[in-house]
Amino acid sequence: MTHKWQLAEAQKRTEARLDSLAARVEELAQAQARTEARLAQLADAQRRTEQRLDAFEQRTEEHFQRIDADLKDLKDSVSVLKGHDLERTYRDRAAGYFGRLFKGLRVLPDYEVDRLLEAAVTQGIITWEERDDVLESDLVARGQLRSTNQTAFLVVEISWGVGPEDVERAHRRAATLQKVTGAAIAAVAGVSILPQAKELSDTLGVTRVTDGSVEGPGITG
Repeated sequence: MTHKWQLAEAQKRTEARLDSLAARVEELAQAQARTEARLAQLADAQRRTEQRLDAFEQRTEEHFQRIDADLKDLKDSVSVLKGHDLERTYRDRAAGYFGRLFKGLRVLPDYEVDRLLEAAVTQGIITWEERDDVLESDLVARGQLRSTNQTAFLVVEISWGVGPEDVERAHRRAATLQKVTGAAIAAVAGVSILPQAKELSDTLGVTRVTDGSVEGPGITG
């Protein structure tokens, strides 16, 4: 009898322990569920944070792009204004800048240049394309060459920083005008000149004025 009672008691204790373990497992399962729910919330919050960061980075990038574009526009505008101011300076003081090469130098208004060129087109001396090209010149003037007293024209390309393309344009446009007038000098003018442009101007015989210094064919001392 005692043995049966002991077995019954052991069974009760085992069942109690099992009930306790089951309750503990249930608690652990609930805790796990809460943890997973919390992790899901954190992951969702992380995704939202990343989305906000992505949006912020995108807006920031667009903002800086707009700033860069505005700065470029500003630089371009300043460059254009500086270029126009430089052109006006050379137009107003052409006789002074090129006085060692020409005497009686006079800057020609566009309509006078156009009249010469259009007559040359009519006579088949130059093409319309050549006429349009010369009319794009920054400065066209006429005077007497000091070296020969011959009347000649001056074609000048003006740029803040003179590059090879300025030299090429001046040379090409002066060559076209020479077909029309018989004598034309090419020149470039600016604050500075690139080494390649300086070398090309020597090769093509293009006069240059940089920072008040005049160099080129017919210039001495």
